[in-house]
Amino acid sequence: MAKADQSCGGEPPVSGAVDLRADARRNIRSILEAAARVLAEDPNASMQEIAAAAEVSRPTVYRHFADREELVEAIRLEVMEQAFERLDAAAASPEPAAVALERLIGDLAEIAIRYPLLASLIGTHPKAGRKPPDHVLACFEVLLARGRRDGTLRLGLRAEILAPATVGALFLALRAGGGRGADPREVGAEVAEIVLGGARLGPAGPIADG
Repeated sequence: MAKADQSCGGEPPVSGAVDLRADARRNIRSILEAAARVLAEDPNASMQEIAAAAEVSRPTVYRHFADREELVEAIRLEVMEQAFERLDAAAASPEPAAVALERLIGDLAEIAIRYPLLASLIGTHPKAGRKPPDHVLACFEVLLARGRRDGTLRLGLRAEILAPATVGALFLALRAGGGRGADPREVGAEVAEIVLGGARLGPAGPIADG
């Protein structure tokens, strides 16, 4: 997780494994990544098949996850946690805002590569009732403020528009492209080009607010 002083504000979701030892945390992440691959290919895959893909025993999987529903929920929360890490990093980055935004889109696409089940989880909500968009908006506010200062993002952009336009476009494109065998990295690059084409400050200079 990003350091507290780098957080954009709000309360990012956590997987419940944050307090575990580093080696146990890595084992859980391996199980989640394996499960995301296996369940993306076969939603009815057994816990034994997931354990085999993760190269652990079936009891090891059950030690951490009571059933497949709990495992899928853990995958969704893990994806969100990693996404928030990237958001916090982009907001805290010393890079020009436009560069940080482009890198962020690529980083989110990389998460999708590790968790192919992500496409089926898009639009779902955490059971705990958290509100991740609040944190997303806070991070985009930081990026936009920096973009106005460093002159790489045009004036008049609003976080409540740019954030869902960016994240939504990426995830929907990944979902559509995945069914056609598109490379998530290429999808991410194309979405970044489209988003930055509209958000980046052009040669004509700033566009006034209002």
